[in-house]
Amino acid sequence: MKYYYSIFNQNIEFQLPDNEELNRNFVLQFSLYGSKEKSDPSVIIELLDEPIMIEDGMRNPTIHNELPNGFNITSHDGSTSYEINNGLLYIKAYIKFEKSLIIKFIKKIMNWEYTTREEKIGQIVFERLLVPSTFFFRKYFPVHSSAFLTLDNKAVLIGGTGGVGKTSAEIELCLNRKYKFLCDDIAILNDKGEIFPNYSFPKIYGYNIVDNNKMKKIVFHNRSLLDKISWVIQKWVLGAAKVRRKINPEAVYSIPIGNNFPVHSFFILTREFRDDFNITQISAKTATQLNLNVIQTEYSQFFNHIYWHMFNRKANRIQPIIDNDSLFIDMQLSSINALDNVKCYLIKAPIKIKHQNFIEELCNHVEKVM
Repeated sequence: MKYYYSIFNQNIEFQLPDNEELNRNFVLQFSLYGSKEKSDPSVIIELLDEPIMIEDGMRNPTIHNELPNGFNITSHDGSTSYEINNGLLYIKAYIKFEKSLIIKFIKKIMNWEYTTREEKIGQIVFERLLVPSTFFFRKYFPVHSSAFLTLDNKAVLIGGTGGVGKTSAEIELCLNRKYKFLCDDIAILNDKGEIFPNYSFPKIYGYNIVDNNKMKKIVFHNRSLLDKISWVIQKWVLGAAKVRRKINPEAVYSIPIGNNFPVHSFFILTREFRDDFNITQISAKTATQLNLNVIQTEYSQFFNHIYWHMFNRKANRIQPIIDNDSLFIDMQLSSINALDNVKCYLIKAPIKIKHQNFIEELCNHVEKVM
């Protein structure tokens, strides 16, 4: 099956194998994007049901293979190749979908999201394929943040490292204060300071619903008894940070109409041992560096493969199709240009504070500054 969508300002053609469960979940999780059928794609993504076989070219290290116009990444649960031909980015991804229904059921119970790979196809495509695809296009860069539109249509980003409170702020602002949802985890911006919605289904962790009965009811609505039992056991054994469920943002939040929105404010959140909140305005250059530090850790594995691609190409005296030296410079320049007219702030929040109090105070400070 073929599907066409406009995502991150790129016309993308998806090619999926004949897998009913996979196609059903794919359509559900990409339904918020406008169809772009018959438009010329700039990215072609093909999901494969058979492994990518490579028997020539350089392989340094063993999990990295060079291709004529790109490279291939091998992981424990599949492989992904990136090639550029005639100006088009071609991405092929083999994902190991479990064939045995019994093993699939057991893995689903043990999974911290209580999902099969088919059910989490949206997350796989966004995190492994779509966000990395933006690295091949100059003037675009990712921001590790949640994002939303205020009641007066100002695009706001709340960023920082993982687990700092981005999703909890999103829940408070979008669910209780009627902000419109733009993204949960990774925002894509261009050098003009415009954000493109990332409608990958938000991940709600155990700590996100502490003292929040409203979101708790939403998360467990229409879920099976086994699903709920799995949550309780995983949370008890592993802790609230090791269990999560996804929600359909369209069913829970308000979704704006449009493909791009100018960013008004960017808040970078940190936690430290202090008694109160401290908010200071920072420069576009400082905000850029802080965000790039996080992105370089979040996508370190992908950047490692670019370094290996650079090594292999230079060993053969061939120009790499992408290199981290130029990429990081382009991302930095695009980010500084994008944030030049954006109000950027650093928020230092106390660690020792009740979760719900932390969220309410954080959002109050954000709204006050806005």
